[in-house]
Amino acid sequence: MRASDAISAALRTLDPAASIRRLDFWSLMNPGVAATLKQTYLEIVLRRTDLYDRVHRLDEHTWRRVTLTGEDPPPELRDLSGIITANCASRDRFVGWDGPYKSDLLLYPTICAALPRPGQRAR
Repeated sequence: MRASDAISAALRTLDPAASIRRLDFWSLMNPGVAATLKQTYLEIVLRRTDLYDRVHRLDEHTWRRVTLTGEDPPPELRDLSGIITANCASRDRFVGWDGPYKSDLLLYPTICAALPRPGQRAR
């Protein structure tokens, strides 16, 4: 949100009459899924800054190698997977939401189920 505020301010400096609309990414998702993802993101950014930095230093070849060859993910991705799967436990938040993006109710738990648990090899 802060980045979008800064971009909006810069655009208004260039053109005070500019029509700027900000769309909150989280509003496009199931509220339970969005809350869980926010919780995961904040946990990584605020409490695991080392992990955040290590994950962002991975290049596209690492991601491609892991997804296409079945190679075990590097420690950074295993650590990230552990945090995500730990936060998947709060699935009860997902039940009964009647919003426009019901696919989140299927996709997010499916992704959680596919991630290796800490100490488990990726399949």
